[in-house]
Amino acid sequence: MKLYFVRHGETTYNANNIYQPATSELSQEGIEQAEFLAKRFIHIPIDILFSSDYTRASHTAQIINEKLKKEIIYTDLLREIRRPSAFLEKTMADSEVREIQRQIREHIGDPFWHHSDEENFFEVKKRAKNFLDILDERQEQHILAITHGFFMRVTVPLMLFGERFTPDMFLGFRESFSLRNTGITIC
Repeated sequence: MKLYFVRHGETTYNANNIYQPATSELSQEGIEQAEFLAKRFIHIPIDILFSSDYTRASHTAQIINEKLKKEIIYTDLLREIRRPSAFLEKTMADSEVREIQRQIREHIGDPFWHHSDEENFFEVKKRAKNFLDILDERQEQHILAITHGFFMRVTVPLMLFGERFTPDMFLGFRESFSLRNTGITIC
């Protein structure tokens, strides 16, 4: 099986390094990125699409599928990590955000620790495992999954290392795995 991961198109929030809600829309740049990507996928065999149900990802999937005309399965398994509510619509440089991030990193190895209402590494890893289990049961050989950066940074190394994939490995991998809007990662 070939799995093509695509990060959604750009939003105004992405462009300004602001933590965004699930309903954030693609910017004009994001729409153009998705249209360009759709043209690239015309020449790549795809049997089915899976997409996060967040607006920015589902809109990216719809634009791509205007060219592909395949079934799209929307799933909450492909959602971005749920960040603390305190992050919403704040910049990544905000002092409160940076302090909460420090606390989260400090406790990343504790599967039961939460700052507030966010998902932790272990919960995202479990979601990623559930998605991969679903794919294992599929008959299609060429799958396109439109998702989000954090989710991809957990899923790709999970595919490589399985249950041995640890929070410390994630922290190292996260720094070296650069993801651009509408970039393609082939597995």
